[in-house]
Amino acid sequence: MSDDRHAPPVRLAGDLGRAEAEVLRGLLEAQGVPAFLSQEAVGSVVAVDVGAFGQVDLLVPAERAEEARTILDAYQGREFEAGSGAT
Repeated sequence: MSDDRHAPPVRLAGDLGRAEAEVLRGLLEAQGVPAFLSQEAVGSVVAVDVGAFGQVDLLVPAERAEEARTILDAYQGREFEAGSGAT
């Protein structure tokens, strides 16, 4: 078994708008999964929210990618129940 702790982060979703990316990051973090956003530098400095400069990627640690996908799939399928996160 490989040591995923040193693997690069996994791009879970890409080409998202900033607002959608923030919602998904918040959802994952509320469930105890660390997540962060990556955006083209120009888009983050100039606050551009269109085209390639406005696209945001959602990334998670490799070792939590499967769990994060399950959470997002449940959310997108509306199986998500508020308050069901780990404490």
